Amino acid sequence: PYLRPAFDWSGFYIGGHTGYGRGSSTAVLSDPLAVSTNSVFSGVIGGVQGGYNVQMPSGLLLGVEADLTFPNYFSSNSIVSTLAGASSEVAEKWDYVGTVRGRIGYASGHWLLYATGGFAYAGERFTNTPDVGTDQKQINVRPGWAAGAGVEYAFAPHWSVRLEYLYSQYDR
Repeated sequence: PYLRPAFDWSGFYIGGHTGYGRGSSTAVLSDPLAVSTNSVFSGVIGGVQGGYNVQMPSGLLLGVEADLTFPNYFSSNSIVSTLAGASSEVAEKWDYVGTVRGRIGYASGHWLLYATGGFAYAGERFTNTPDVGTDQKQINVRPGWAAGAGVEYAFAPHWSVRLEYLYSQYDR
């Protein structure tokens, strides 16, 4: 007789996530002399994800996933860099970060181990508060890449929980 797997990871999925994000940045401001800073930022993050998986009979899993994550908007958790020059103060803040990644893994029953990697992007906002004049704002989308790995457990027919580490690097 045909044996069905204990759990089939194939198909579309959507979900939400929460976690902790930590990062660092280096910035230089010329105003009129060069001022630089090295910043470390961290805080609670949360967002949404969706994707599609195909599980082979051997247990090999191939998939694609996209996610969009938002920082905690307490000011200390969304600021990437702050610099003060002779005539202005400049702050870089993240509004969101996201990825579009491939996944490859091995599924055994209700467990899935996987590696992931692909394109990353960050929506950032620069604000310049000059000593004289009005504030200036510039909004950018910064491209980059992401790579990571995780373990996922399906605890009910349409529900799973995962633990994932994801490293992202953005263009300077």
